[in-house]
Order: sequence, then structure tokens, then C-alpha cells
Amino acid sequence: MPPERRKAIQLTLLTLAVCCSIVLGTGAYIWKTKKFLWGKRLNHWAWEASYTEREWEVPFFGPREGYWGYRLGAPMKDPVFGQRTPQTYIPNLVDVRSHGLQYVRSRSPSAKRILIVGGSVAWGAYASTIPHTYFNHLARGLETIGQPAEIVVSSDGGWTSAQELAALEEYERLYPRPNVVVALNGLNDIHLSAFNGEVPTELPRALALFEDKAEKYLERMRTISTRYSYSQRKVIFVLQPALFEKKQLSALESRSLELSVPKHWLPAMREKYERMREGLSELAKQQNVYFVDASRCFDDESATTFTDLWHFSDRGHQLLADAILPTVTEALKQSVPRQTSYQVK
Repeated sequence: MPPERRKAIQLTLLTLAVCCSIVLGTGAYIWKTKKFLWGKRLNHWAWEASYTEREWEVPFFGPREGYWGYRLGAPMKDPVFGQRTPQTYIPNLVDVRSHGLQYVRSRSPSAKRILIVGGSVAWGAYASTIPHTYFNHLARGLETIGQPAEIVVSSDGGWTSAQELAALEEYERLYPRPNVVVALNGLNDIHLSAFNGEVPTELPRALALFEDKAEKYLERMRTISTRYSYSQRKVIFVLQPALFEKKQLSALESRSLELSVPKHWLPAMREKYERMREGLSELAKQQNVYFVDASRCFDDESATTFTDLWHFSDRGHQLLADAILPTVTEALKQSVPRQTSYQVK
């Protein structure tokens, strides 16, 4: 074959290869973009359906932080936490103070304080307003039964137990010690933190990966238990609600689950969530340590409650507060009133 013809064939093949790569890359980008937009649209539909399916009026402003947090703006870079929500005040919707803290003060005088740490669920995401967040429901419930307390929330979207442990240490340096520490978490540790460059395609590898994540989570919870329970403060571990644990899924929730988790991951996630449940139950055998399994607190709800794998609107916030209230009440009764006051910043 003449050299000129060989070069022409090679150039043609190279051009075809480049074109195929561009087409495949463009197709993958379009598919991912469509999946992203579809997921965001589904998130919106599910949030509104959580009201319409109960024949409730849909709140005009949507979730208090906006869908996917658009009202919060760009996160602030942080050397310890990676990033965190900056100070933000939107009347009746968002009130994040310095160090990312949110506060609820009871109407009655209180000498006791509760500190809550966690991710976006602990932050109060997807409630319609501040008064509809689970921690505001909790504060009102405590006041009603004669156990008023200040509630401080130190949490942010995407946090895992690693950031939560750091948040507790930061709070200790800046403010007087709380009487009760609540760790409302679990799901981010076996989902978000699993995406470290590896997405397992087979169940055995998924099981191994989630096993490692679950054990690291329990190790950090043991650290919290040891640090706070031995100082005579109360520690409450709350395993957060998870869409894959809900018994009755609506059509929108089923679709959300399909988009949120690869199907072959579900057995591994459920198995390791059970492992976390067992581990937290074991920790609760210690003095001053409590465990609330809120992972299935929406089981009686057939209507749409979750807006995605993690989050839920006002009905879910009320149910979560109801699930936590009895244990928080008992812990407060057994705690010693603090002596030091502080100034909200």
C-alpha cells in the first residue's frame, strides 16, 4: 500500500475515533444534565406533593432555604469543615449566626441547654419556615411539658460524623457546656462519604465499602459517648430518617429512591444502617447515653413525606420532633442545670 494511502486511512480512522469520543462524551454530559434537572424537578414536585396529598395548602415560598439551598448563596470556605453556611438572615426562614449556629430560646426562663449536631437534616432543611423546623417543634414541646430549654444547632449540609465531632470541639472552646448533646445523623456517613472516587458496581464491593464507613461512624460516636457521658452530661444518638427505610413509598418517593441510590447499593445500605442501629443501641447501655431510632418514624405515612433520600417537609419535621421529644425530656430531667449564661452572637 502506498505511504500516501496509508496515511490517509490512518487520518480517517483517527478522525472517526475523535468524533466518536466527542459524541459519546456529549451524550454522557447530556444524560447527566438531564438526570440532574430531572432530580431537581422531582425534588420540587415531591415537596409540594407532601402538602397536596394531605390536602394542605402548599407554602408559597417553598423550603425555607430554597430548593437545593439556593437562598443560602455560596458556602464559606472553612479550614476545619471544608465549607459551611455563612451568617444568613432571612426573616422567618433562615437565621444562621456566627460559627454557623442556630438558636431557639424558650419563652420561659431556662437554665438548661441542648446542643444538636448533624448534617442538613439536623440543620432543619426543607421545613417551610423556622417555626416548622423539628428543633422549634421540640422546643415548644419541652416548654409545654414544663421542661423549657435553649436549643443550639451546629450543623451544615453534607456534614458527616467527622465534621460533627469537630463541631463539638469548636463549640466547647467558644461556649459553656451544654447539658444534653444530640447527634442526629447516620445517612451521610454511608452515602456522601462513600463517594471518594469509587462507585462500586457489584454488591460484594459495596458491602465492603459501606462496612468500613459504618464502623468509622460508630467509632466517632463512641468518642462522643466517652467524652460527654463521663462528664455527667447526657448524650442522645438519633439515627436519622432514611427514604430506603420507609415502609410505604409513594410514587414520587419510589422515583426519588431510584435516582438517589443505585439499585444494587440498597441491600448494602440497609444492612449497614442496621449495623449502625445495633451499634448505637449498644452504646445506649452506658450511663448517660440514650438512643432514638428515628430511621423509620415515617412508617405510618402513605403520602409523600420525603423530598429525596434525606430530606422531608413540615410533616416529617413534626414526626421527627415527636420521636425525639420523650428521650430529650428524660435526659433533661436527669441533667444538672448549668451555671453560666452566654450571649448569642
